[in-house]
Amino acid sequence: MSIYLLLVIGFNKYLFQKVHQEMYQGKHLESLIIGASTFIPLSENHIEHSLNLSQQASIYKNMYYKLIAIDDCNNFDNFIIPFDQLHISYVADLYLKGANLSYETVKRMYPITPINQLFTDNTRIRTVLEILLKYIFSINMEYFPIEGRKINIPFHNYTINSEKIIDYPKIKTDKLVDLEGYKASLESSIQWHYYPQGITGISATALKYLDKIVNYCEENNINLYLVSMPLHSSYQEEIPDIYTNTLEQLLDKYTKRKHVKYLDYADQFQDLEDTAHFYDLTHVSPYGGTIISDMINAKIN
Repeated sequence: MSIYLLLVIGFNKYLFQKVHQEMYQGKHLESLIIGASTFIPLSENHIEHSLNLSQQASIYKNMYYKLIAIDDCNNFDNFIIPFDQLHISYVADLYLKGANLSYETVKRMYPITPINQLFTDNTRIRTVLEILLKYIFSINMEYFPIEGRKINIPFHNYTINSEKIIDYPKIKTDKLVDLEGYKASLESSIQWHYYPQGITGISATALKYLDKIVNYCEENNINLYLVSMPLHSSYQEEIPDIYTNTLEQLLDKYTKRKHVKYLDYADQFQDLEDTAHFYDLTHVSPYGGTIISDMINAKIN
């Protein structure tokens, strides 16, 4: 039985590495972009020689291990991550220990994270065991590189490679969404982002892995760009001071290090009345994403 398990684990590892290397190794890539849903509209076409592997609800722990895995294939010059109040909120901890939230987070990490590290940071143990039993102790058929079949790599973002995002025409499209509808849900968004389960506090796990990212980039001569994406003013006004004050302290701490740069676009579209630039209160539209992408490109290239 033990020999069988070793063979299965070894075979899965071989399949994963084979697909992983075919996707990324040898490409002329200089900038790695990893973030959550706010980063998905950032265009690889507008940020030269970039790879955007952002995924919805990603936390800094996801980003840290994804950085190590992808950088191992491509020795990036630049690493671009989100830097905002939400990413240091306690809600980040719930994505590791919440019964309904932890599954996708752990699933994204397991192929590129040491197994012992999956159990750390108060991660829900039952979730880790479910992932390991499903993907490591049985042959993962999803990794077979069959022609015409989309390979299911949990940390790869297929959304960003769709025509809707990458080839979105750089022209203004009026009224992409009804922003008023999202304003009506403002209270519930603020409640979930900054008062999850009635708790207001900073995520120790988020701070831990943000620090690891900063240190890894310094040790590997990578320029780290901390980016604040545009937020609608009605949302910004409701963010509790504890998060903004902590973010300012972190900014002061990290920007003293030569390899760290801060790009602040949080107020970029505040004076615009149309809704073409926002998808909702916290996400830019594809059109807005191309504008921010051009600005980032001008800073790093």
